[in-house]
Amino acid sequence: MDGEFLLMLTSRWLHILSATVMAGGAIFMRFALLPVLEAREAGDRSELSQAIIGRWKVFIHSGIAISLITGLYNFYVRFHEVKPMPYHALFGLKFLLALVVFFIASALVGRSKGLAPMRANPRLWLNINVGLALVIILLGSMMRYAPHRSPVEKKEAVQSPSMLVRPVATSNSESMGTSIAVTANA
Repeated sequence: MDGEFLLMLTSRWLHILSATVMAGGAIFMRFALLPVLEAREAGDRSELSQAIIGRWKVFIHSGIAISLITGLYNFYVRFHEVKPMPYHALFGLKFLLALVVFFIASALVGRSKGLAPMRANPRLWLNINVGLALVIILLGSMMRYAPHRSPVEKKEAVQSPSMLVRPVATSNSESMGTSIAVTANA
C-alpha cells in the first residue's frame, strides 16, 4: 500500500464515519431521546437537554468539519475517474442537502437567540434532518456506483478538463500564434 492509497482510504473512512455518527445521532435523538425528554417535567427536561447538547455539539461541529474536508477531497480525487453525469449532479445535490443538514444540526445545538424557535420545536427539525440525512446517504451510495470513464476518456479529461482556461492556436498573425480561451468539452 502506498501513501496515496492510505490517504484516500482514510478520507473515505472518516467521511463515512462522520456521516454515520451524525445521522445515527439524529435518529437516536428523534426516536429514543426526544420521547423520553417529552415525558419529563419541564425543569428536569431543560436541565437534561442542556447537558446532552453540551456534549453532542462537539460531535456535530467536528462531524461537519470532517465531512466537508473529506467530502471535498474525495470529490477532487474522483473528479477525472467518473463520468461527469450523473456523478457531478449527484455530488452537487448531496453537497447542498448536507449544508442544510449542517445548518439544522448546528441550530439545534447552538445558542443563537434568532434560532431559538427551531430549538423550541425539535421534533419537526429532527424529522427534517433525519429525512435529509437518509436522502444524502442514498445519494452517496448512488455516487459510489456512478459510471467510470474509460482509460481514453480519463486521459482526455486529465489533459483538458471542461471549462478550464488553456492555450489554443489562433490564425491571427499579430497574436504570435497563441491566445488564452475558455473551452468546453462536450
